Formats: sequence, structure tokens, C-alpha cells
Amino acid sequence: MSVAASTILIVWFGLGCAAGGIVGGTIGTKLQRINRSFLPLFMAFSTALGIIPFLGLLDLKLNGASFLAIFLSFIGPCVANLPSVNVRPCILNVNPPETRGAAMTAANLMVNVGRGAGPSIITLSQQFFNATRQYSFNLSLIVFWSITTLLLIVLAKTLPNDQDAMDAELERYAASKINSASIKEMGNEVLPTAMVDEINHGSNLERVMTNFDEMTLAGEESIISIEDRITSFDASALQESWTFIGGALREIAEASHLRNRPHYQVIVESEGDDDVL
Repeated sequence: MSVAASTILIVWFGLGCAAGGIVGGTIGTKLQRINRSFLPLFMAFSTALGIIPFLGLLDLKLNGASFLAIFLSFIGPCVANLPSVNVRPCILNVNPPETRGAAMTAANLMVNVGRGAGPSIITLSQQFFNATRQYSFNLSLIVFWSITTLLLIVLAKTLPNDQDAMDAELERYAASKINSASIKEMGNEVLPTAMVDEINHGSNLERVMTNFDEMTLAGEESIISIEDRITSFDASALQESWTFIGGALREIAEASHLRNRPHYQVIVESEGDDDVL
């Protein structure tokens, strides 16, 4: 294929990506309002469907910028972008505000890992299994996109439950702030009711004000800007992301350990029959 024909197909490829992002976001928003489980199912269906046009681009003998080549170059990335544009809302909806920045950074790290691992897998399969480049692309595309489809189907079950849990946690946090809204002004400081009670019961004013300042500073430091994490990246963001990933892996390991823990019976001998606890 000539350079000019390849350039035309690349242009249509970019237009397909843009169209897929717009259409995918619109459909995802509407499905989310109808039923939250419909969004992951839509993402799974479009991921599986996106395999077909890419296999056509890889396997069909396309001569120049023909109608079929342009159609596949446009529809392939368009369908592939239908689910990808909805990943970020799913992540944000199941994480508290203070960890959303770290969660998005972790997601971006995984995307970059995939960008590096994909070509490496193709090259290694050619070297160790003596496979052609075309066969390696086909195998990688089918295997990994099929795995993604299965995971998105599982997400259809877990996403609503995770969102409900997150909403309940945010409601509890808001309720706690509303319940502590009874305040008393002391000079230029506004103290929560609990601290006012401490002062009324004879607690040291300086100690109470120091604790209040420390709580205020801690609250300010816990606020993480999502936009800062998306537009910038530094060592602190990397450390927070790895901490977030490590905590998630520990929770998974603990949950797996609790499910696999054997159940024991404790036999207590008494004067009569043995009691089993």
C-alpha cells in the first residue's frame, strides 16, 4: 500500500476514534440512567464486536484506499472507542473523592503498561513460537479482547453494588457533617459542637484550638485534585497510586483468605456428654 493511501486510512482511523468517543459517551449516559447494569453490558458487546473490523484490516488483502478499507478504518476504532470512553465514569463512581485521583492515575498506569506489553507479546510470540506477525496480531487481539469482554460482563453484576456502597458512604459522611452543624462562634474561629462541649466542661481552650487546627490541616491535605492527577504526574502521584494498588491487592488477598479458611469444631468435655461449639 502506498504512503498516500496509508495516510488517507490513518485520517479515517482518527475520525472513527473521535466519532466513537462521542457516540459511546452519549449511549453510555442514557443506558446508565435506564439501568446501571446496561452500561457494562454495552461495553462488553461493543468490545467483542470491535474484534471483527480489526481482523478485517489485518487479514483482508486491501489494495489502496478502497471503500472497504476506508469503511474498516473508520468503523474499527469507532466501535473500539464505544466502551473505552465509559471507563473513567465507572472508576469515579465507585471511589470516594479523596482517592479518585489515585484511582485514575493507577488506571492510566495500566493503560501505559498495556501499550508496552502488547508489542512485546507480539514480538516474543514471533521469536519463541515462530509465528508470523499477522498471526501474532490476530491471536493477541482475539485473546485479550475476549478476556476484556468477560470482565465487563462480570462488571455488570458488581458495578451497581459498588456504586450503592459508595453512595451510602457519601451519605453517611454528609449526614455526619450536617449533625455537627450546630456551632458556636468564638472570636474568628468556628468550633464544632463537640469541642464547644469540651470547653464548657472545663477543658483547656488552647489544647482544644490546637486540635481543631490540626484537624483542619489534615482535612485540607486529604483533598486530592482529580484534574491535577490527570494533567500532571510526579513522584508523589506515583507513590499514591502504588499505595492504592497495594491496598486493593491486600483487600483481595484478605477476602480470599477468609473464604478459604477451614472451619473448626471445638469440643468441650463436661461431666455428661461432650458439648460441640
